[in-house]
Amino acid sequence: MILSIDRFEGDCAVCVDDQKNRVEIPRCQLPAGVREGDCLRSLPEGGYALDREAARQRREEILRLSRQLFRRRDPKPQDAEPSPKEEKQP
Repeated sequence: MILSIDRFEGDCAVCVDDQKNRVEIPRCQLPAGVREGDCLRSLPEGGYALDREAARQRREEILRLSRQLFRRRDPKPQDAEPSPKEEKQP
């Protein structure tokens, strides 16, 4: 199972699994240096390992989706007159 660290609350990391279930993990059980947005893979022998590749893929997907979401859909023609809000006051 892969968990994504959503945030830290006190001595716990609040994580989310692929089914959007919330899982709290004590910091003492986490690998050193983990941070919000990192992905953890649960190990068969217990504990967790940092999964840098899963985190990288998720960050790339989030970036791609945000670019798609915030892409300017109605570009303003370059030769159009400025609106009154855009005109500078002397």
